[in-house]
Amino acid sequence: MAIKMVNTVSDTRANMADIFKNVSKGFISETLNKATNEKIILLNNKMLVDLLGYISIKNICEYDQTLKVYSCYNELIPQLYGEGATEDQAREHMVDEAIDFAADYENNMEMYAAVFNGVQQFILGNILLHVNDRKRVKEILKVG
Repeated sequence: MAIKMVNTVSDTRANMADIFKNVSKGFISETLNKATNEKIILLNNKMLVDLLGYISIKNICEYDQTLKVYSCYNELIPQLYGEGATEDQAREHMVDEAIDFAADYENNMEMYAAVFNGVQQFILGNILLHVNDRKRVKEILKVG
């Protein structure tokens, strides 16, 4: 029997356990809302983590001689930035700010959805999934 990869919302509700089992094995499942033509994709965490690794995330750190402070920002999402007396402090502050910004993103998602592209939303969504795991947020942002 072939596995159904594209489901309607009602099919998804009725077959959630089977869909989750198949996704955990490595299948990708799509749920289509026929009324709005919106699609939602389900994939397992291994795929998600590996995909994240292929996204080029670069953090730029600069020293301001006048202010005697390091500034770091994320090249992909410049709103994620931090400052500190050392480069390490600036990176740590950037992680704090990313966690705070993710909360603002969550509260104002409609506004940000119009501004950010899919990759930026993917990164912010991953930060939102892990706001209580600072180590994981650092991994997402590739902060060493």
